[in-house]
Order: sequence, then structure tokens, then C-alpha cells
Amino acid sequence: MSIIDTLSAGFRAVSRRLWLIAVPVLLDLYLWLGPKLSIRPMVEQMVALFRNMMATASVPPVDGSADAIAMVELMLHTFEETLGSINLFALLAWGRIGVPSMTGVAFIPENARWVIEISGYGQVLAAQLLLLGIGLLVACVYLTMLADTLRVDSGDSVFTRFQVLMRRVPAYWLHLAIIFVPLSMLFIFTLSVGMLLGPLSVFVAVGVLWAMLFLAFVPQAVVLAEHRPLMALWSSVAIVRINFWSTLGIVLLVNVIAAGLGLIWNQLLLGSAAGTLLAILANAYVGTGLTMALFIFYRDRIVMLRQRLEEQRSI
Repeated sequence: MSIIDTLSAGFRAVSRRLWLIAVPVLLDLYLWLGPKLSIRPMVEQMVALFRNMMATASVPPVDGSADAIAMVELMLHTFEETLGSINLFALLAWGRIGVPSMTGVAFIPENARWVIEISGYGQVLAAQLLLLGIGLLVACVYLTMLADTLRVDSGDSVFTRFQVLMRRVPAYWLHLAIIFVPLSMLFIFTLSVGMLLGPLSVFVAVGVLWAMLFLAFVPQAVVLAEHRPLMALWSSVAIVRINFWSTLGIVLLVNVIAAGLGLIWNQLLLGSAAGTLLAILANAYVGTGLTMALFIFYRDRIVMLRQRLEEQRSI
């Protein structure tokens, strides 16, 4: 199928099974109405420590030093207000592997009633790792539900099928963790080093985006084709290499649609409770349709790849 046909097939599949949007809807409802996790005390400690270092530094005043100090104070205030307002529970949303969410970088509203604050550096690190692990598990459940709709119906009951799928989720979680944890650390390290290169950092960023394109179908390879980590990496790279322009087209189109509609939800619907609820439902439906389209794209191309390999072996 063409890219447009693939997108249409994805939305048709979701329209026939609206229960597929349940996971992103419940996740967004929790992030919207549930408790918030704040690291403001730790941020305030960091800012206070930096201000103490500035106060104790014996630097003789020079022309323009007052303006420089005012600029630093403004930067510290912005840093404190921005980072201190982030809801750490937003780490539960793994949008980068296909789970739609309205949160993005979720900020804690001023009138929030249930805010849990953590201050220790060890607590913050442990909370991040725990939330990322739980979020990846939620993503595995969601992606497994999508993948199951593309498999041949075995005739089992819904309950039996659900039990079988949930038994597979821990293996999917482990395989995705083995892939994405080292890759994320590598990409972060590469981008951090690239920032030291000045203008050349653009080429480093382009290289990281290029690598991410070739890894675009790793979740589908793990959950739909049930490949192990190394085979999943090879499968994604092979699909992208053989279908480069169509892959680039659907990946760009999916991201443009998701980003554009995200701006619409933020501008038009998030001003009221009813608007927020509508935005959550609409975003879950559109995001699930886009993710399903990526599954269909991968399924069709992996079938073609297997046919080619079988033909080569027969020759």
C-alpha cells in the first residue's frame, strides 16, 4: 500500500476497535487528574548553592558586571521556575515509541492540590528509573494490543487471548529495555559531546536523527515480529534501507500530523475541563491510528522482505 493507504488502513483498524485507545486515555487522565511528582526542592537547593558560590567569589567589579549579574539571576529564576514545575510522572508516557500522550513535558499547575515533592539526588534518580521502567511496561501492553489486531485470529476467546498476550509483555519489556537503554545513553552522550563542537554540532544532531530513522521500526520488530534485540535492530535497519523513501515519507508525515494536532489541542481545547477531556480522546484516537499505520507499514514490508529472502534461497 502507498503511504496514504497505509494511514487510512491504520485509522480504519482503530475505528473498528475503539477500545485500543484505552491505554493512552487512561494514562493521560492519570497525568491530568492524578498526583503530581515535583523536584522543586532539589532545584531550589541547586540554585541556592550556585548563588552562594557567586556571593563568595571574590571578583572585582568591572564595567557591565551589574548587567551580567542581573542576567544570571534571570537565568537562575527561569531555570528554577521551569524545572521546578515539571511533573516527573510525565516520564510514564513513552511517546517516542508510539504511545500518544497529551502531556509532553507536563507542568504542574499552580492550583494543584496533590503534589509529592522529592529533594534528594538519589531519590530523584531512583524515581526517574522507576517511572521509565513502569512507562515502558505500559507501552509494551499498549503496543501488544495493537500488534495482536494484525495477527491471524486463532479462534480463542478474548479472555484467553488476553492472558496469552500479557504473558508475552515481560519478554517484550526486557527486549525493548535492552535496546533502548544503551541507545538512549549513547545518543545523549553523542549530543552532549556534539554541543562542544560549536557549529559542527549540527552535523552530530543530523547523524543522531539519521540513526533514529533506521531504528524507527524496532518496537514493531519486537512486539509484532517477536524478534530478539539484535534481530529487531537488523530487521528495522533492513526495512528502512530497502524502503528508504517510503519510510522517510511515513515517518515525517506521522510526526508532522502528531505535532500539528498537538498544537491545535493546546491552543483550542486545553482551556477548560471539557476541552481537555475532548483533547485527550481525540489525541488518543489520532495517535493510535498513526501508530497502527506504522505497524501495518512494517508488517507489509517485512512480508515482502521475507519473500525476497526465500526467493534468493531457492535460487
